[in-house]
Amino acid sequence: MKKILLTGGTGFLGNYLVHNLVEQGHEVYILVRKQSHKKAMKKFEDLNITIILGDLENLDLIDDDKIAKKMIDDIDIIVHCAAFYDLCADYKTSFLANVVGTQNVLHFSSTCKKLKELHYISTIAVAGDYEGEFLETDLYKDQIFSNNYARTKYDAEKLFRNTNIETVNKIIYRPGIIIGDSQTGKIDHVNGPYYLLELIAKVRSIKVLGFLPIPLGKDVSFPIIPVDHAAKFIVDIINKKNTEDKTYHVISTHVPTLEEFIEVALKSCSVYAKILRTPNIFILRQLIKFLGVPPELIDYGFSKTSFSLTHAISDSDSLKKSDSSEYLLRVLQAYFSRVKQ
Repeated sequence: MKKILLTGGTGFLGNYLVHNLVEQGHEVYILVRKQSHKKAMKKFEDLNITIILGDLENLDLIDDDKIAKKMIDDIDIIVHCAAFYDLCADYKTSFLANVVGTQNVLHFSSTCKKLKELHYISTIAVAGDYEGEFLETDLYKDQIFSNNYARTKYDAEKLFRNTNIETVNKIIYRPGIIIGDSQTGKIDHVNGPYYLLELIAKVRSIKVLGFLPIPLGKDVSFPIIPVDHAAKFIVDIINKKNTEDKTYHVISTHVPTLEEFIEVALKSCSVYAKILRTPNIFILRQLIKFLGVPPELIDYGFSKTSFSLTHAISDSDSLKKSDSSEYLLRVLQAYFSRVKQ
């Protein structure tokens, strides 16, 4: 049993991590802001965990000095899962949450007396517009970012990598595009590809569309991972007896192209349409924005990046079993069954 302090526990992935860690017998402490305390109490009322009040944007991290001292004296592992995800957010807001928050976690970690491991949840978005295979060891590739979420997560990972904490192993995870639970399809809010699914849901009463024009490149890989698969992989690594400084891409080993993903989405709600790939031009970006899809999301439809899984596959068997052809239709059908026409 390990004593684990987790940030971002009330988030989508964080919630799964909390449940997985408790099931594995770990003693779990989650850091939440004061305004989220009631939400956390309700969400985890059936779990034997400890909720600690604090704020990642404060250098002290934990509000109560006595509790802070206890964490400094006792904690074995810190998992920094909290992040601000909004593709349309301004730089300052994203920087405070993603970079300053990570800096404060690193500072707190440096004071912990028994800390052995520091696990950081990054994102594949740090690859930016890089073209080619992005390795788990890569980061500095002169990439450009189309949104402040990706840019500040890159800055945060760079900070995390470059900060040395003596005797502490640092492990980085870069989840792909996280979708709903592989069995139930459950999500906690709409973001990422679900904006596109919402658009499809709006037109599903028109059973035969003919053509569906979408700004999209040819053969664009869509690096998805169900939330439960991502959480299981991360907890598998946390449970390893011997960890080392390493970065993992957390993506299903078999993923669809974005075009195939959209085709499965159309099939799952019985809409018949031929996808018409269109170029990434201004007027179409404005139309997509008008229909409720963040235009920044369109850039992912023209990505030329693939992601190596060498470390992930060698250190855990769980991703080998994560195959989109096995779960994708079920996940999307479950989503559309919950969305009103």
